[in-house]
Amino acid sequence: MKKTLQPKSINQPRILIYDDENMDYRVGSCGSFGITSEPPIEITSWKDNTRKNIPAPTQSFECIISNYEELEYIKLDDTTMRRIAKFNKDIYIQKLDETIKEKEAKIKELDDILQDKEGRIDKLKKFVAKLYDIDLSDEDEDYDYYDD
Repeated sequence: MKKTLQPKSINQPRILIYDDENMDYRVGSCGSFGITSEPPIEITSWKDNTRKNIPAPTQSFECIISNYEELEYIKLDDTTMRRIAKFNKDIYIQKLDETIKEKEAKIKELDDILQDKEGRIDKLKKFVAKLYDIDLSDEDEDYDYYDD
């Protein structure tokens, strides 16, 4: 048995229904809507002292619009357009902030690699500069070489 929850009346209704692929926009001169729901489902077991219920898994939305038109474009008032624009701007800024953080992390990683390479190049330059200072006539006393 279905139960209706407080129907409401609306002047100049605008209904926008959409999913990932489709969008439907309708306007009218007056309308009303209500939500109907199945009764809750009882889940009481014989061990329980009180009744236990869970909400019904489905609800139905009904809308009645007189003199309605189905439009290809959506007319929005200035306030709603500003709210949508602000929301979109905030989302765009969040995405930019995430991109900036990713780029900063990458720059830091590359800078660390560059600093490491510069340090290695400095050590190599010092080594090469001292290369001609090595005395080739000195014999290593730590090692024994056998001549066979």
